[in-house]
Amino acid sequence: MKLTSRNFKSCLAVAGLALVMLAGRISPAATIRLRAQAVVEAHQDVRLGDIATVTDADPRKAEDLANTVVLSGVEKDQKLGAESILMALMAQRGVSSLGSDLRMGGAVDCRISIGTPAARAAVPAAPVSSQNTADIASTPVRAMGAAETAGAPVSQQPAGQAIAQSGAKAATPGSQNPSQAPADGRNLTLSQLITQQVQTGLNGSSENVRIVFESINPLLDTQPAGDRKWLCRPLTKSLLGTVSFEAQLVEGAKIFDRLNVQARVVIRQRVVVATRRVVRGDVIAEGQVAMEDQWLDRKLPKLFELATDVVGLEAVRDVDVGGILDQRDFREALMAHKNEPVNVIYVAGSMQVQISGRAMDDGKLHDRIDVRNESTGERYDAVMIGRNLAVAGGTLTAAQEKKLQESQQ
Repeated sequence: MKLTSRNFKSCLAVAGLALVMLAGRISPAATIRLRAQAVVEAHQDVRLGDIATVTDADPRKAEDLANTVVLSGVEKDQKLGAESILMALMAQRGVSSLGSDLRMGGAVDCRISIGTPAARAAVPAAPVSSQNTADIASTPVRAMGAAETAGAPVSQQPAGQAIAQSGAKAATPGSQNPSQAPADGRNLTLSQLITQQVQTGLNGSSENVRIVFESINPLLDTQPAGDRKWLCRPLTKSLLGTVSFEAQLVEGAKIFDRLNVQARVVIRQRVVVATRRVVRGDVIAEGQVAMEDQWLDRKLPKLFELATDVVGLEAVRDVDVGGILDQRDFREALMAHKNEPVNVIYVAGSMQVQISGRAMDDGKLHDRIDVRNESTGERYDAVMIGRNLAVAGGTLTAAQEKKLQESQQ
């Protein structure tokens, strides 16, 4: 056979392939084909197999890769891009375990919808049209930062926050208006991008969320040039308090800069506060509490929502003036205990007479209980308005009730 230039190249290719096979290092590349749409259950982790078809020569490797969590606790419909998925895979599994031959194709992004298992099964896994496909076959791992990309697992990130890439609200005065910024995140400053991610994660607006960047770096407010853009993700579970972010400035497959950013995040919340000092054992009355806006740096799920929710409860610890009232610091208070003496104010028109009685039942604030007259043995109904204090025979206005409560203290 005549050895031509073409034949010579073919022989070299075959020889190289044989050497690799003999060395035991060859394995067909794993392939990920992203679907254009998928349906998942609310509050569930989204795994790669939920939104893509994963194939590999080794079925066990394909199954293992398909079980990788790429989005945590999804709560609403959203769109997840191929680039974000690749970043999530590297953060979860590490670059070395994915291999340089990993291929990713299919849709450019996947629209994830919340639905039932039945709806989930109805979504076809067929390949999407070539008009909406992305192929990252050529060393996609390097396109996302190679071995340098590392950080907290995606499963630890807040729901819907795998990678922040689009639309941000202004982080600092005078910065670009995000409503005029490109939807793909280009030309956004890093501070704008982080602000958008925090506000989205906390479901708040610029009026209700404050961000102070503790890191000092000119790159925070420098607009990326050309087609460059920032990619960032939080390294902490919570987006409140001190939050660290990992950021990369990229253009296509090339990384131009890396930056770790630390920010202080607080959120405005309407809370119930004490207007007077509360001592352990006090029963809260109207006027002792009020509603107020405060900036919080952590989630406090046991706070009261309304001031009226605290009235009539007994404090189990002291609270200073202005202190936020927590449900764990209060309990249901009994104004009267069965068989204990109570003072009863008998109301007849404008006349009020105080008599002694004995409670026949336990009673909380404004409970109607059975009371026995200690002198005559007569029994009648009375309404508890304070500790061991009740009213019978008529009703009192809020002002009269408050005056009686204060007179008994």
